[in-house]
Amino acid sequence: MRILYKKTLKLLVDLQGIPDGRAIQFQIFKRAQKSEKKDAMLTETSGVVKRGKGIGFWSPPFGEQKEELPLEEVSEVDEAPKYYFKALIDDQVKESEELEFLFPLNVRLEDIEGMPEKGVEFKITFSDGSFQQSMTDDNGYAVFEKAPAGQFKIELKDDEFIFGQQ
Repeated sequence: MRILYKKTLKLLVDLQGIPDGRAIQFQIFKRAQKSEKKDAMLTETSGVVKRGKGIGFWSPPFGEQKEELPLEEVSEVDEAPKYYFKALIDDQVKESEELEFLFPLNVRLEDIEGMPEKGVEFKITFSDGSFQQSMTDDNGYAVFEKAPAGQFKIELKDDEFIFGQQ
């Protein structure tokens, strides 16, 4: 399931037959990537049963990031990390489907002197293989509201300005 990142995520699980008010434990995991051997448990949080549903809240450990990325060739793009949770109550364990977060992404293109490159047309390919066509605004920015985590690749329609060729 792909979900837009929020500071607090509501965790829900069906628990028919469990009385309201009972405590429930949630364990949040990050699915193992190619280089990792097993899934990693990130945290635990408690919740409560209400109207046949276990309800808990989790604040994912993602903060705003601002990075200056160098232009470089990437041979292989890593897959976006995936998460899931387990809900535990009595002898029951229920596992959620995989969660993949989508984030807002602001890209700014600038020349070697730090000036914005306006009106530059490009294609951005995300870690999940999806792509979008875009163009920078007057300040050199392009905004993507729902970008998957991970690396991305930008292909410029006309890349001459990168190398300063005339």
